[in-house]
Amino acid sequence: MPELLSIINCLRIYFPKNFNTFVSIINALMCMSGSKTMLNISRYTNEEACYKTIERFDNRLIPWFEMNLILIRKFLLGESTLLLLSSDETVVRDGLKSLVNYPGFAGE
Repeated sequence: MPELLSIINCLRIYFPKNFNTFVSIINALMCMSGSKTMLNISRYTNEEACYKTIERFDNRLIPWFEMNLILIRKFLLGESTLLLLSSDETVVRDGLKSLVNYPGFAGE
């Protein structure tokens, strides 16, 4: 676990006020087995973070893409390595809404 804390220490700039909450959530997630709900996470944090604190942390906008890039560049690649990324995203429409507009569908 100390190795993990030394790795995520470079992400401290994204959590200036609540880095300790971030660390306690990560520790809880690493120790947990079974469903990972906010209530279960709060139980595994040993009163370091209550349910409300975890809920506030979850509602916060976190730049996960930038954080992943920092970790990749720092530990997998070098600082001067060129990194080419691509994304394949699919937008899924609701099936019933699609079928209602389809001619010949007798939906409600």
